[in-house]
Amino acid sequence: MPHRRYSLLLACLIFALPRDSIRAADVVWLTGAKLQQQLTLPSSVSWTGAPLRKSLYALGEAQKVAVLLDRRIDPDQKLDLSIENDSLEIAFKKIAARGKLGYSQLGPVAYFGPPATAAKLRTLSALRKEEINKLPAAAHGPLARQAAFRWDDLATPRDLLAQLTTESGIEVKNLDLLPHDLWAGARLPALGWTDRATLVAVQFDLTFSFDSSGKTLTLAAIPENVTLERSYTLGGNAENVKKFSAAFPNSQLRVAGGKLHIRGPAEDHDLIEQALAGKTARKTSVTPGKQVYTLQVNQAPVGKLLQQLGKQLEFDVQLDEAAIRAAGHTLETPVSLDVKNVSADELLKAACEPASLAFTLDGKTLKVGPKK
Repeated sequence: MPHRRYSLLLACLIFALPRDSIRAADVVWLTGAKLQQQLTLPSSVSWTGAPLRKSLYALGEAQKVAVLLDRRIDPDQKLDLSIENDSLEIAFKKIAARGKLGYSQLGPVAYFGPPATAAKLRTLSALRKEEINKLPAAAHGPLARQAAFRWDDLATPRDLLAQLTTESGIEVKNLDLLPHDLWAGARLPALGWTDRATLVAVQFDLTFSFDSSGKTLTLAAIPENVTLERSYTLGGNAENVKKFSAAFPNSQLRVAGGKLHIRGPAEDHDLIEQALAGKTARKTSVTPGKQVYTLQVNQAPVGKLLQQLGKQLEFDVQLDEAAIRAAGHTLETPVSLDVKNVSADELLKAACEPASLAFTLDGKTLKVGPKK
């Protein structure tokens, strides 16, 4: 369960890396079956005021799972959370939920970014792979080749895409759609050409397509709806189609010619294909856990304390000073607190009661007046 420790003026930010912190350049990233096994193993995470990118990358290095944080996400935002013995996959999802991010496992890379982008990432990847499979063999070979993807601090996305196009001999028609930007360095394991290009393009809400020869690439905005269409042999599993339809509301399923035709995200395709093959398929999701707070304050004016708590809790604080004075109280009353693992309501009550104040919450508005 997450914990927050607040002082009067600022949150206490504590984050420690392992003493012998591993450099990403030295990590041998897990891939394939070993990666899938690692994602199922129990993991524990305890962060207090942890800077997102530094913490995520340290976790990835410790687990030997490559992590990439989208350029649009504040790398220094602070997270408080405690995860005990959940699988690494669930831990990643809980971290994303706490930070209001999306998470997608694109092959060997754990991607964290805007939820809408993360939800489309694997489907975009699958569509691009299907596209190159239809290209002439001379074009398909270089685009299917796997290679590590690495860049240093202050690299620009245009340079990264230019590096990829030089490798494959492809011309980009509208490279100007990629604005100038400076990126933090990254070290990613071997990925196909289209996945490497996708990880650059999606960070600007872009995808791409090839001409019929496979020698020219055109950047384009990611469509609002991105779906993958495939067909699967039903065999003796026709009775499960209704169950699939209920379990996967984001996909369209129909039966024709003895086959199950599916239009939906790549994740749904994977799970349904596993189920049709008789394998156990689990669809997991997480929501942020209940937040609890720890606070130590020594003789702080209650008005300033409540204003600071309002900022930390993201409440609009409205102090009824006139009514408080009329009741013979003051916002300068000193308050001392020592509470641990309490809810937001309990925290506010502990702050108000010593000063004979009371509060009400109306959505995100915190109203404070005299205690009746």
